[in-house]
Amino acid sequence: MQRAHTPHSPMPLVYRIFFLYIDPSGAALGLIGHLFTPMQMLKSYSVSPTEPPATETIFLTDTLVGFFAMTLFLQTYLLRQKPIADLAVWKAVQFSILLVDIAMLGAFGRALAREKRLNAIVWRSEEWTNLGVLLIVAVMRTSFCLGVGMSAGQRGKKV
Repeated sequence: MQRAHTPHSPMPLVYRIFFLYIDPSGAALGLIGHLFTPMQMLKSYSVSPTEPPATETIFLTDTLVGFFAMTLFLQTYLLRQKPIADLAVWKAVQFSILLVDIAMLGAFGRALAREKRLNAIVWRSEEWTNLGVLLIVAVMRTSFCLGVGMSAGQRGKKV
């Protein structure tokens, strides 16, 4: 990983780019998709979503809109307000979002099991995309929280 060597940038550049630009872009896409095209989003989660969506499904997709809005706010506002040197705040934010990533991975697995589609050979591009994105962000957040790529002095407080 690339390291930033200025006193104002105690974390590797890859983390700063990912958490300040790439990850918030994904949250914005999730927010827009779930808000304006929820049926299309549901089709990316299941081969046979109920159309029109049931009341509880609408509730859950609207809840995801809230989650994506919160993530977008935390990463575009809060993290920009806290200096990069304040790693404890950055780690708390990323660890909190990681918990949701883990829950989403579990939900993904349960949905595939319910549809009897655990065999990756039968997955559509939607499953590969969902799993790939979730795994990438989970690995980035886990690596950051564990201090991977940072020297002992850069790791800050443990979360």
